[in-house]
Amino acid sequence: MNDILNNAVDCFLDNYDDVLKNFPLDGQKQVSRYYETDCRHSHILKKLENFTKKAKDFTSTDGERMKKMLIESLDLADRKVNITECLLDMVGTNMLNLNMSYKEVETAKQRLTSSNKRMSKLMPKEIDSDSIDVQNINNSNKRPKRNVTKLSTTLNKSVEMKAHFDRKSSTNQNKKKTTSTKKSKAQPAKNKKIDSGSESSDSDGDDLQPTYCICEEISYGDMVGCDNDLCPLEWCHFGCVSISRKPKGKWYCPFCRGTTSKTMKPKSVFLKELEEYNKRKEENWSK
Repeated sequence: MNDILNNAVDCFLDNYDDVLKNFPLDGQKQVSRYYETDCRHSHILKKLENFTKKAKDFTSTDGERMKKMLIESLDLADRKVNITECLLDMVGTNMLNLNMSYKEVETAKQRLTSSNKRMSKLMPKEIDSDSIDVQNINNSNKRPKRNVTKLSTTLNKSVEMKAHFDRKSSTNQNKKKTTSTKKSKAQPAKNKKIDSGSESSDSDGDDLQPTYCICEEISYGDMVGCDNDLCPLEWCHFGCVSISRKPKGKWYCPFCRGTTSKTMKPKSVFLKELEEYNKRKEENWSK
């Protein structure tokens, strides 16, 4: 269980390190492209403004030049929008990767805590030395005072008890054989309890295995992987997705696919559904 938590922490740190190394450079490239495009756009807008001031002296040649500048202005505006969307996608993707890695760490911590609680229930409880009543121990160690007048009575009782035990010594020896036989018969019952305890611990270990596919079961048999790196299911059983052999080319699971299994649904739709899926999983885990 500690290995699962360590792997989740390592994955989060790797993603965080990638963001620190790559995002500043990639983001700076997009910002530089936007600044360059914006300068050209502003220059054309100033030219168009000068043309409008001389509208009375327009010629056919001026009209053609103004038409070309308007078309170029619209093209540059579209480029600025595309650069902005690309930059936002980069930010959103990095945030999503970090959030998912962090949630995996939190999930592993919760599973480790619940596993430790189950183990603590199976361990024997330790004796709390502070709870021992020292006064009672001291009182029990004290010898009771005896009156001289009761000494003869005590001696007589001792003699009678010795004679009584001597008469029953032969009977007790016969009973020992019967008792040893009963103990040997009772031993398998204890073994059954131990076996059942080991089975329950094995079942607890199975509950901690990761789940995959739309059926949310553990991995078994033939499985196919989704080509979406952000897919929460990761792998699917052949039977659950109605295939008998590994598909050729790209393949997307029912959660990520669009109109066909070879195309992915729009990114905005996928991210929204992924957020709802993660919330639902967290609610189920908290229950």
